[in-house]
Amino acid sequence: MVSDELLSMLSDDVRRKVELGELTDDERLKLVLEHLYWRNNLSSTQIASLLGVDDRLVRRMMERLGIKRRERVEALKLRLTKYSKRGFTGSLIERIRLHTLIAADAHVRRHHAQIEVTTSTPNPWLISEIHFMLKPYSDHFNLNPFYNRRTGQFSWRLSILLDQSFDFLLRPVEVDVADDGQFWSFTASLLEGEASIEVVPYRGLAQVKVRVYNDDRRLMTLLHRGLLMRGLLAKMRLEKPRTTEEGVKFSHVVEVMDPHARRLLGRIAPDLIHFEKLLRAKAALKASERPWSEVEPLLREVERVVEAGLAASKRMAAEALARRAGRAVIGA
Repeated sequence: MVSDELLSMLSDDVRRKVELGELTDDERLKLVLEHLYWRNNLSSTQIASLLGVDDRLVRRMMERLGIKRRERVEALKLRLTKYSKRGFTGSLIERIRLHTLIAADAHVRRHHAQIEVTTSTPNPWLISEIHFMLKPYSDHFNLNPFYNRRTGQFSWRLSILLDQSFDFLLRPVEVDVADDGQFWSFTASLLEGEASIEVVPYRGLAQVKVRVYNDDRRLMTLLHRGLLMRGLLAKMRLEKPRTTEEGVKFSHVVEVMDPHARRLLGRIAPDLIHFEKLLRAKAALKASERPWSEVEPLLREVERVVEAGLAASKRMAAEALARRAGRAVIGA
């Protein structure tokens, strides 16, 4: 069975042939592999990633089905010249900002002579931020819609190819938490990656709570240490284990409450790029320690704006997927 995600990458003609069921399994497989390899210019490794199999298996299937492969020189030229890429030229602070965001909410791998950054999310502001940070260095920006069966929602899969000078993204983030410039750049990216900014009622007043979470204990330990060094009361704890497709995982959480949360947001809000996090930070700073009845309408409006943005992004993903598949969107 061919997945919806894979079908969305095929031309209308090829997709109809695959869906009609008049071909044998080998004929259908050959049609799909040929289209992805020659029409979409995907490598055998990229195809293997889509199918969830080893790339050696894809090459064996292509050989068995009689699918001609590119000459080595042609394949290398396609990989290196299809999109213009430029080496990293940013400062140490910019490097930490970028590296931490990618480490917090994306995946990195070496792709032949390039570095590939990928992430899957329905959040339009995270996609926009990653693109904003990386567009000075690469013309490659691949955004594909898909339906995430695990979460039950339409989403986007982002892929960006970078120059080999970005191989630092493959290594752990290095930051001197005693250095203000490095630490606050690091913290801003962690907040934009995986964090929540909440405003809750407490004894009739609005209280701010910031929670930053990540599976990487090392990142959370660095954050916790840096906050304590600056006199910000922060608690670090381990959340209950959760089961994912990759097995059981644990999230490490650093939590900061008012008045320390207000100080934290006041310091990093000017550096935030992620629209949702910036909007929530500004609203939290305005609401903190004020009567709940006064700030509740503002907080409801923030939620409305965020929910509308996410809903629009999911709707656009559903419509884009439907156009590729030639089907109407129903109840997206």
